[in-house]
Amino acid sequence: MAQLFSGVLAVLCLSTKVLGDTIFFPDDEPKDNSKKEIPLEMVLRLNTITDENQLFRDFIESSDKPNNAPVGIEPDFISDRFGDLGTVKLMENVERKGAIIPKPAGCMPELRSVSLHDKKNDWEFYFPSCTRIEQCGGCCSHKLLSCQPVDVEPINYQVIVSEYQNGKLSYRGKEIVTVEKHNKCKCDCIMKEKDCNQLQEYRKGECRCVCTNKDAEYKCLKDHETKLWNPDSCLCECRSITECSTGTFFSQTSCSCEVIPETLLDSRFGSPQRYNYQIDDNQQKQSTRKWPPRYITE
Repeated sequence: MAQLFSGVLAVLCLSTKVLGDTIFFPDDEPKDNSKKEIPLEMVLRLNTITDENQLFRDFIESSDKPNNAPVGIEPDFISDRFGDLGTVKLMENVERKGAIIPKPAGCMPELRSVSLHDKKNDWEFYFPSCTRIEQCGGCCSHKLLSCQPVDVEPINYQVIVSEYQNGKLSYRGKEIVTVEKHNKCKCDCIMKEKDCNQLQEYRKGECRCVCTNKDAEYKCLKDHETKLWNPDSCLCECRSITECSTGTFFSQTSCSCEVIPETLLDSRFGSPQRYNYQIDDNQQKQSTRKWPPRYITE
C-alpha cells in the first residue's frame, strides 16, 4: 500500500507545475489570454536598460518579483502537494555551473571592421585592406527597429596600393579612403517616411506606412474570393494571374481573360490595313498576322 501511495505521489509531482508563487496541477492549467506584443514605445525604453537591477526597478511589477524579494534573491521551490514551499537562496552565494550573466549589447558605437578596398580590380592589393573603426552596433529588441547613427564623422585613411604583375607586386602609389565614424547611435525605425508611396501615410510611433485609401481596401476585401489587398502597394490585386490566348488580355478588374475590344486594337496597334487584314463581303476579318497575348490593366 505504501509503495502504491509513493507511486501516485511521484506522478503528481512530475506533472505539477510551479509558476511564481502558485502551484498548478494537471487539471488546473493557467490560462492567460491577455498576452500581447510588447508596445514599440515600451521597447524603446527597454533598450535603455543597462543591468537587471534597472529592469526590476523600473519595469517589472513588484508583485511579480521572485517571492517579492529584492533583486539578487531567487526562490528555489522544492515542494510537493502536501508540503510547504521551499527555501529562498541568495543568488550571490549560489555557484552557477558555467553560467555567466551577460552584459547587454545596447545600441552604441563599437569597434567594427570595415573594408578599405573597393575590390574593383582583382589584381590590386590595398594595405591595409581593412581596419577597425567605431560604428553603430547592438540590439534594439524589435523587428521594426535597428541601431542607426545620429552623429557621423568622415575619417580619411591613407592606404598603399600595389598591383600584381608578372608574378610579383609593383608599387602603384597611395590613395585616400574615406570611412564613416559613428559618434552617437540610437534605436530607430527601419522604415522611414521616404519609404511610403503616394497612397500611404507614415506613422512614426508604429514605424510603418499605412494605406489611406480605405474605401478601395474595403471593396477589395468584399471580393476576397478572387482578389487580395496588398498593404505594401495599397492596391487590390488578383489572387492568381493566368496567361491569356491570342486576342485576349488579362483584366485586373475581373481577374480573368477578356477579348480585346476592336476600338482598343485600332487605337493601340493601328488600323486593320496596317496588319494586312482582309475584309470579305460578310465583314469578317481574317488576318495573316497572329496577335501575341497582351496584358492590359484597366
